[in-house]
Amino acid sequence: MRRGKKAETLTFTMPDTAEDAALLQALNNAIDDISPDLKVTGIVDFDKEARIRRVNLLEILAEENENVHPPPDDIVNDWCDPSRGFKTPARLPSPSLTIPAPFALRRSEQDIRDYFTSGGSKRPFGKMHAPMAPAELRAKFPAPTDDAFRTWFPGLRRTATEFVDPEETPRFRIIAWPNAGNAEDMYTNDSVVNGRLPTSPLLDWCRKNGAEMLAVQLPGRGGRMRESFAESPQDAARALLPIVASRLVDVPYIVIGHSVGTWLAYEFVRLAQKEGLPAPVNAFLSNFPAPDVPAEERPWTPNRGLSDEKFKDECRAWDVNEAVFGPNMWRTYKTILRKDFELFDRYVHRHWDAKAEGGKVPEPFHFPITTFYGLQDKRCDEFKVRQWRFFTKAKFEIIEVCGNHLFPLDKDCKAVWLMWIVDRLADFSVVKPRAADPSAKDRNAIIE
Repeated sequence: MRRGKKAETLTFTMPDTAEDAALLQALNNAIDDISPDLKVTGIVDFDKEARIRRVNLLEILAEENENVHPPPDDIVNDWCDPSRGFKTPARLPSPSLTIPAPFALRRSEQDIRDYFTSGGSKRPFGKMHAPMAPAELRAKFPAPTDDAFRTWFPGLRRTATEFVDPEETPRFRIIAWPNAGNAEDMYTNDSVVNGRLPTSPLLDWCRKNGAEMLAVQLPGRGGRMRESFAESPQDAARALLPIVASRLVDVPYIVIGHSVGTWLAYEFVRLAQKEGLPAPVNAFLSNFPAPDVPAEERPWTPNRGLSDEKFKDECRAWDVNEAVFGPNMWRTYKTILRKDFELFDRYVHRHWDAKAEGGKVPEPFHFPITTFYGLQDKRCDEFKVRQWRFFTKAKFEIIEVCGNHLFPLDKDCKAVWLMWIVDRLADFSVVKPRAADPSAKDRNAIIE
């Protein structure tokens, strides 16, 4: 403030939350650089009638569409929170000080109607990067050839979730990445679940709810054995995006990743949003540290330079099954594991929030992230997995699974893990599940 001059004060509704107070402080800090004689001490609310209309519309449509699951709270808030802002004199040169973007009503009443008429599949896009117009995206990302698509997703037909008729569109698509040394069939094969649960809970959910399961087959394994391995998660994302982008233009998608598959999913989402595609509506990430973990804090030994026996010990620390080290299997898996371990050994995180102060902070997403950690995992404990919480401004959750690092290879642990994911997908279900919580009776029956 300049000395000798009285401050001009605009007073409206006084802040009643810590968040309001923090916003006022930030606003006054910005104003002080422009007009030191001005101080804002209150908040003004706008368009409360619009909020009431939207709340009423939501209630009416929910009653008329009982088979559609109610939209999640974060979306309801996005639709219905009233515009709020700080009224400042016209002489201030920055129009952004009139109504800060986070408090504008961002969605129309038609968005609410579209949600219910589409059975819950038409949802708002993420807020971090505004997606390009669908027509622009289709021109930018033409559909790949069928051969190219099935090279990356060879298990789609096996899942019985594929939409073959071009006139029909899935309600959702799920893109899933396996762990190091593994292949796409960890997601696309029903037989990997025990006899008491004869089908994969996730595939079963996809079939009942109109979702396609797109499990990624990385080069260097299966039918791609003769192809060169991906050199980095960024390299894998750049190769995959043109293959699947055309299918993400107007169909909401969900990402799943296990172990290094979490970093592959992460880099894919970063690239997709950078190229104008919408964000996923949810992410499920298991048994791996957040990607900004400093190299000196990574809970593993880089495999480059390790002897064959030392590398086997490194694999054992990741709970790789002893059968893999037999002479016949090791000839195949040694190269795959070495190359896949390189994906995280040499990874460099580059996605920092340019607006953050006080050091490097990851640029946050605006969709929910659910994480998992194995109780017997010797490398990635709860603390390391919990650091993913800094990567979203939406809901974050961490769930314990009774198993080691490779718990998806244990049929019982895998069934529980997939049931947890299905439970968290209840908001997207066509029919509301009666008791989806895998901590309940059904879950206990699996692990007895």
